[in-house]
Amino acid sequence: GRVDGSPENPLRRLRRTDVVVRARLWLDADDLDGFSVQWTMDDAAATPIPSSLLTETISADESTREALQRNLSKGWGLWDHNDLFDFLLLPEAAALKFALCNSTDCYETAVVKPDLYVKPGALAYDRSFGTYEVAWGGARINVTFGASLDLLEIVIDALAAPPGAYLRLDGGVAYGPARAGFAGAAADGSFEITAPGLRTVSSLFDGAANATRLNETSARVALREGSAVALRASGGGAVAPFSVKDARETLADAGAAE
Repeated sequence: GRVDGSPENPLRRLRRTDVVVRARLWLDADDLDGFSVQWTMDDAAATPIPSSLLTETISADESTREALQRNLSKGWGLWDHNDLFDFLLLPEAAALKFALCNSTDCYETAVVKPDLYVKPGALAYDRSFGTYEVAWGGARINVTFGASLDLLEIVIDALAAPPGAYLRLDGGVAYGPARAGFAGAAADGSFEITAPGLRTVSSLFDGAANATRLNETSARVALREGSAVALRASGGGAVAPFSVKDARETLADAGAAE
């Protein structure tokens, strides 16, 4: 489960483990009469943190962690850790989300559950490259992806695909309503996602995918057993036509780099 220090998800204090807590205060100095930083444990009353535990300096380890966090908050990746089908571009929060569908239903969240088979493969520590396998409803796919600051590349191999099986791609903006944006799907299944003041995101299926528009924010591409479809998305301009072979070559280079 999630542990973020909120009342619903408290930090578990481990023996001999340092927990760094940073507090920032922004206000007019003329209005500052004084302030204190308090803490509470195990639902006890809040008390001031001893001044001996407070410092104005930041440790080297914390500076390293902060630099890594800043680096990982940019570009494409699996930033929604609860769903392997959900690819996000930060800081725009543009989202491209897959669903695995058959003739009657769709499975929208790729996590390990009793009725869904998920087999992780290689996965880079920063989630910039990975492979995994998903099976549901008689369909089985292998997903390979590569993610960078501007470009997202995905190849999906249909290992098994019963009649009527297809992939649905939904475009949108995550973290709403705090983050506003608009996603629009074209007749060929391509997307354009815009967020005010941020980059416009474009996506396109490979030329042989025969993708079609389902509605304003969704596209569909049929799964054919033994074949593959590829998706390319960019936060740096329009996506030029490409093939599955082109996408595989890009992913081969990304995998070798890891």
